[in-house]
Amino acid sequence: MQKAGDPISSCQRVLADGAKRRIQKSCVLPLDARPSSGGASRLKTDQRPPSALHIDTPSPPMTNLKFGNKKLPNAIIVGVKKGGTRAVLEFIRIHPDVRAAGTETHFFDRNYDRGLEWYRGLMPRTLESQITMEKTPSYFVTKETPHRISAMSRDTKLIVVVRDPVTRAISDYTQTLTKTPDLPSFQDLAFRNQSLGIVDTSWNAIRIGLYALHLENWLRYFPLAQIHFVSGEPYHRPGRGVGSDARLPWVKAHCHRQTLLFQPHQGLPLP
Repeated sequence: MQKAGDPISSCQRVLADGAKRRIQKSCVLPLDARPSSGGASRLKTDQRPPSALHIDTPSPPMTNLKFGNKKLPNAIIVGVKKGGTRAVLEFIRIHPDVRAAGTETHFFDRNYDRGLEWYRGLMPRTLESQITMEKTPSYFVTKETPHRISAMSRDTKLIVVVRDPVTRAISDYTQTLTKTPDLPSFQDLAFRNQSLGIVDTSWNAIRIGLYALHLENWLRYFPLAQIHFVSGEPYHRPGRGVGSDARLPWVKAHCHRQTLLFQPHQGLPLP
């Protein structure tokens, strides 16, 4: 009978189990425990060909192992800019069954000519049971995007994070102002005629908030049931908690709202 600490027994278990072999740094027998060239080997070599018994070769380190495959996204956060898309994504990616691209890919609006394989290369490695996601808020207002996503897969789940259009426009303007200090005032840009209260809907900060207008384009390619809307308001109010609409109907619930904390200035979950 082999003892629990017997190095040969340990190696046999590692070699017989591919998963364990991956996480084993090495399987090197002590000198006095290795099979002699003249005697019968204590390892059952008749169970595996000699080439499979790499006893003296350490397995590659964990940092070099690649788990899963890169897949095209199952779900995409398509909008809207300054709606709270980053905060929503950070909450969603807490779930162990979801992995997301780290940056906005802008594939369907700026890099479409690079091809789907280029796009796939930007995705994280995921297991078969995991969901691959990405977010690029400008997709929602780009005319060609719904058709292009549909051409990739009509089963793609879409997430739209919306916010009060006026508040969103002010946030959008404020962000632009930090980069362009000499920008005209918000009132000058938002109104074609302030005395009559006529809004300039051609100004991008206003036009993005015309949600119904953009949604019509999406509904030409995707059924409404496939588009999940999330209110971005709670993510801009530290300590208010997460809205129930943030729970995706096609992802099994994982954590409770009480376990989530916010960064005071950004409304993002603390690590």
